[in-house]
Amino acid sequence: TFPLELNLNEVTLSDESFFTGLIRDISESRELENQILKVAESERFKIGQELHDGVGQMLSAVGLMTRNLSRKLRSNSLPGVQELDEITEMVQEADQEVRQLAHGLAHIELQNEGLQVALKRLCERFQSLLKTNCVFICSPGLDIEDRMTALHLYRIVQEAVKNAIKHGNANKIRVKLQKESNYILLTVEDNGIGLFEDPNEQKFKGMGLSTMRYRAELLGGNFDIGNTSNGWTMVKCLIPHNT
Repeated sequence: TFPLELNLNEVTLSDESFFTGLIRDISESRELENQILKVAESERFKIGQELHDGVGQMLSAVGLMTRNLSRKLRSNSLPGVQELDEITEMVQEADQEVRQLAHGLAHIELQNEGLQVALKRLCERFQSLLKTNCVFICSPGLDIEDRMTALHLYRIVQEAVKNAIKHGNANKIRVKLQKESNYILLTVEDNGIGLFEDPNEQKFKGMGLSTMRYRAELLGGNFDIGNTSNGWTMVKCLIPHNT
């Protein structure tokens, strides 16, 4: 099997209509696009690592120094303790945000512990930072060993959950990863106001929908947006999986 592009045109000659088709093998262009995506992911990983090991460590050190200074001021009944405590709290919040950003860019759990753990932690971070009820459900024993497949699925979830919160105003989100016969089914369901792709509506452009679809196509799968039976918005990705 290989990816292809199909163009159809209708031609009218005299009183008859004919359809012409042009099939083009896009294997080389798809492989080039995949390589470019790998390079981009590599750069994101490097930036995440630098944030985690560089800026994160510096903020932790500053927080420790301000806490120690606050104790000294308090023990000597000197002024400025309250202001210093406020600075310490702000540094801690900045440190937490930087580390969360670093984890999202570098997908550290994905590298070390696999897709299931990475998605579980991702949902936990969204829940703790944005106060959104975000849960992860996975079929028992499901294991995706291919690193790029896991990475594409991780990025699809990351983008879908962000869209549900930012654009759909959702406060309940369910991420499901299931094995169905020779396929992997990934769904992200939310109770937001709805998110439907309409190329004529400017507000839906630049929201990562095309990127999510492209990642699904790279895996030989399908991407769709619709509704569940209870009216929730659902992002669905179905990809082949033979192991």
